[in-house]
Amino acid sequence: MEDELWWTNGENEEHLHGYGHYHEKYRRVDGTWLISYRNLARLREVHTPNFLDYRVAAQHI
Repeated sequence: MEDELWWTNGENEEHLHGYGHYHEKYRRVDGTWLISYRNLARLREVHTPNFLDYRVAAQHI
């Protein structure tokens, strides 16, 4: 799995490039396979400086 996300945080443009894989479980319902569980595990993240600052700011609200 690989994903790239971009968004604006006020005047700043933020970026996240993630690499990893999914853990999935399936079940069969009436002959059709469906995903019953999915978990994303990121093994590596490359992001803009101060990327996680929004978490700190949210804690002070």
